[in-house]
Amino acid sequence: MARTYLRGTWRAGTQDGRPIPDAQASVWDAAEGGQQVTDLRTLDGALIPGGLLECDAWGYISLPGWIDPADVPHLFLIGSPDGTIPGVGRVHLAPADTPARVTSLETQHAGLAGRVVGLENSRGTPGGIATLD
Repeated sequence: MARTYLRGTWRAGTQDGRPIPDAQASVWDAAEGGQQVTDLRTLDGALIPGGLLECDAWGYISLPGWIDPADVPHLFLIGSPDGTIPGVGRVHLAPADTPARVTSLETQHAGLAGRVVGLENSRGTPGGIATLD
């Protein structure tokens, strides 16, 4: 399942808080080190070249949103193509589709709970499960 991220208010900035105009922001699978995530796509499914997100003249991400097809559990963003800006850490990203994922998990859990109840109710019935001592 691909994970979706929205632009939000993230901005590429220096250690003293100044924006980095037209920065190329890269996405990583760890707060430090790790691997760069390069298979990112736009919301309409087009590949983002090199996985580099383009910032606007004020340092903000100019894409309306993007998708991580690999569904990496934790992603980190920094306004630098090589993943480093001296004195600036990577920002942990929160996916925009979390409520839909929680609903999906709750639905799966409810379905599983229903099957468990059905299995328990079949104990001792003809053709059901016999409890062995």
